[in-house]
Amino acid sequence: LPYPRLLSSSKPFGAPMGGLIVHYIPSFLVIAIPPKGDVYNFILDVEGYPGQFLALATSFGLIWLRLKRSDLKRPFKAWLPAVWLRIAICLALIAAPFFPPKDGKADVGFFYATYAIVGIGM
Repeated sequence: LPYPRLLSSSKPFGAPMGGLIVHYIPSFLVIAIPPKGDVYNFILDVEGYPGQFLALATSFGLIWLRLKRSDLKRPFKAWLPAVWLRIAICLALIAAPFFPPKDGKADVGFFYATYAIVGIGM
């Protein structure tokens, strides 16, 4: 994102207001101005899809740290079966939109994987 110092600064209230505002704007728009029909479902789908890529990267990072940097002091260690389960869930949720629905209908009137393609582009 542009202006990383501004967005990550915790001044003056002790919280990263810039980052909170970045999350506040789309959340406010989805709550306050619900568009009609397909657009609303599309916005909700696009908002959650890229988060799976970040969760997947975090999970792989935990495993990488366990293997390569086992000497680091940690207050607790992640339970590896839970991390591997999270990786499997992330991969399933990333791949699922590309399988066509059984009845051929999605929650939107256009191509069912459009939100996934937009999410990957983000």
